[in-house]
Order: sequence, then C-alpha cells, then structure tokens
Amino acid sequence: MKLYETKNPPTKIIAKTNYFYYVWKLYNPITFFMTDVQLAQCKTCLNRKKGTLDPLDICNIRGFQPKDDEACPYFEQDKQVVPETHNKLLYLKPNDKRAKYAIIAILVVSFFAIINVLSSYMQYRLLIDLKNGVYVSDELLTSNDSREQITSIFYLISYIISGVFFILWFRRAYYNLDIRTDNCEYSEGWAAGCWFVPIICLVRPYKIMLELDNDTTDLLEKATKKEINTNATLIGIWWTMWIVITFLGNTVFKVFLRGETVNHYINITILELITSFLILVLGMVTIFMVKNYADKEAALVAEEQKMPEPQPENLTQ
Repeated sequence: MKLYETKNPPTKIIAKTNYFYYVWKLYNPITFFMTDVQLAQCKTCLNRKKGTLDPLDICNIRGFQPKDDEACPYFEQDKQVVPETHNKLLYLKPNDKRAKYAIIAILVVSFFAIINVLSSYMQYRLLIDLKNGVYVSDELLTSNDSREQITSIFYLISYIISGVFFILWFRRAYYNLDIRTDNCEYSEGWAAGCWFVPIICLVRPYKIMLELDNDTTDLLEKATKKEINTNATLIGIWWTMWIVITFLGNTVFKVFLRGETVNHYINITILELITSFLILVLGMVTIFMVKNYADKEAALVAEEQKMPEPQPENLTQ
C-alpha cells in the first residue's frame, strides 16, 4: 500500500491559513502518513480542495493532518464526484443527441438571420426612397413594420431556444470531461451559469470551451497514439464574433432610442443588416465547432469502450 509522507505542512497551506499556528508547526515537525485508500476517499470529500494534485495539500480543513489508518472526522461524501476506484465510464452521459439538437437549433437561427438580412435590406431600400422624396404609401409602410416585427419575433424565439440547446450540450460536455479528468478548472454548474453573470460572461465561456477542446484532444491523442489538431483558432474566432455581435446589439438598441428621423432609421437598419449577417456567419462557425468537438467526443468514447473494465476496489480498511 502506498504511503504519502511529510514532516512539515505544505508551504501553500502556511500562506493560506493561520500564520502563527503553522510557524509553530514548521519548527516542530511531526511526521504523518496518508494511504492510497485515504487519498481516494479525500478526492470524494466535500471538504477537498478543488483541482489540487498534492496528496498532502488536498484537505481544506484548517490545521487537520490525516494519519495512517485513522478515520477522518470531517469526511462528507460529495455525491457529484465519481471515486477513482470505480469504473468512470459508467458515469459518463451521452452527449451526441444534445450536440445534434444544438446544431439543428443553430441552423434554425441561421435561417431566420437570412430572413432578417432580406427584410432589413427591403426596409433600407424603402428608407432610401423616403429620403430621396419618392412617394411611399401608408399601406407599404405598415406592411414593412409588420414584416419587421414578425421576423424579429421569430428570430428572438429561435435564438432563445438555440441558446438553451447549446448550453445543455455545453454543460454535458464539461460534465463528461470532469468525469474523465477529475481536474476541470470550474464546476459543471459554471458551464451553464457563466453565460448569465456580468463580466464573467465575457471570458469564462471561452475559457471553458478552450479547456474542453484542449483536454479532450489530449485524451484522444493518448488513446489513439496519434497527433490530433486542436481548434484553438476556431474557438478564438467564435468567441471574438460573439463579443462583436453582443456589442453591435447593444449599439443598435442605444441608437434606436436617440431619434426618429429617416437618417436615424437608415443608420439602425444598416447596423441590423451587419449584425444579422454576422449572426449568420457566427452560426456556421458555431455549428462547425460543435460538430468537431462532438466528433472528438464520439471518437474518445469509441476508444474507451475498447479498454478493459477495471474492477472496483474496497475503500474501507
């Protein structure tokens, strides 16, 4: 049985907790041990430090030092963690259907983006005629407003639905990655919640998507013994376009509130045209990104199914 031994508490703990207590410990070393069974239990405890790789720095309880063959009084089972001694493949959840539904939903949004481009262009031509003094009937103006409202409503509904399907796929992918690596930078909940928190929503979805692609690529390379390209550039383009479109959407809303002249509406329509076109491009980039990752995930599942099933071990002594 493997024993993890130290004579002093780790330096990182000294910096994070009670200074005077650990200075005393530093000059009064006490050797303590941790068995591999205890370490496996620690990795399933709610009181563990997230992502730590140091067996002697895994506990988040201040001043507590585990000892060989000693039951931990602070152990609380984290039901969301899969113990290392179990077959983790049993805890993976299928994500192929979610990827398929996300792609279909994004295709629907892209379709309405095309409709919006055509509708905005028709409105632009109508506004140019008004600016140049060409007579435009009230019926034509009313039909234009009705068409714009209907296309905007359908686009908004499809956009919300596609967002739901994408986040469901995104969260499931991050859950599966955490099962495989047990060392994701964030929790599974953040894969969904990061889209709705101000400031954080500008960076964290990109970081999680990059982590998904990089770590899954590494796992697939180890399984296949082949070099596989990452999608870092594609993910960078995807996120840059998302930020630009978000900025343009806010700009359109602000410009809309400023006035009601013909030139004012012409400027709004031009911004809407640009935004709708970029949304169409973003939809295609997102579809390619989702499909590429889904293919990697499916390939990894296929490789994992070839591996012999490990036998569960007893966590108690």
